[in-house]
Amino acid sequence: MTLDLPQLAELSHELKTPLVAIDGFARILEEQGAELSNKDRLEFLNIIRSNSKKLERILDLWMDAARLDEKQIAVNLETVDLGATLADTIQEYSILAKERGLSVTQTKPAQPLLAHTDSLRVSQILTNLLSNALKYTEKGVVTVRFESKAGRALIHVKDSGIGMDAADAGKVFDRYFRTESSKDKAQGHGLGLYIAQQIARALDGEVSVKSEKGQGTEFTLSLPTA
Repeated sequence: MTLDLPQLAELSHELKTPLVAIDGFARILEEQGAELSNKDRLEFLNIIRSNSKKLERILDLWMDAARLDEKQIAVNLETVDLGATLADTIQEYSILAKERGLSVTQTKPAQPLLAHTDSLRVSQILTNLLSNALKYTEKGVVTVRFESKAGRALIHVKDSGIGMDAADAGKVFDRYFRTESSKDKAQGHGLGLYIAQQIARALDGEVSVKSEKGQGTEFTLSLPTA
């Protein structure tokens, strides 16, 4: 994947934001650590850790986009219990949501929902869907719901965010696409949903979207059952 100057500038901006936070709080700990309370030190360390993970996610997105260009996305298909496999990912985003005054809830299946898929890749897709949901939700809740229907395992991620119109919903899986309203609401590079869709298709799956402006958005990942 070759990046043009505007894309390089955007990537640089995205990397600098968490780097500035890491450097700033590391300096505070270095210079004032002995004077800080244990609570403050722990809070600053959590901020550093959170921004480190953000850096990792940004780099992973761009690397995955490059791998997709070279058709180097490998999948390891096996029988996967989706509820159990994705529990840690949902928990991680529940913590992130709480820090922003939001919440992530889930409706677990009545019995194990088994899919013939790649657990790591499905977790990666869910990470992108949850990240997108939190990014464009200012208040309210993000809900994860599992369902089995017509021989498919379905994972629904629904938010109470800004939503989008039909024209934008039709382009939301295009590379580098961001809605006009989202450009004013949050930073982003337009790669997460593109990558989620491409990986889903490599798993014989699909990501679909339902949205209405001002009424939130629901993404649904469909996978073959085991």
